[in-house]
Amino acid sequence: MPRKPKHLPDGVRTHVSLSFTAPLELEEPMNQAAAAKGMNRSQYICWLVMEDIRTQERHPPQGDGKTLLPKVPPRIRRKSS
Repeated sequence: MPRKPKHLPDGVRTHVSLSFTAPLELEEPMNQAAAAKGMNRSQYICWLVMEDIRTQERHPPQGDGKTLLPKVPPRIRRKSS
């Protein structure tokens, strides 16, 4: 996949840099899985998240109509630029 610009021509950001921690034993399988799909690790992780979102849309949680997912903590605050 070609690299995408992080800003639109008018300066509006389109991407954000994130960091996460994974078990050491996942690093190599993750790299191999990404390479097998012709992606870098960031693209692969984004693809995994999008696939999970699509799966949840097709098979929403069952219950009393309320979400069964825990409340997501607020995003880390970043310095304004």
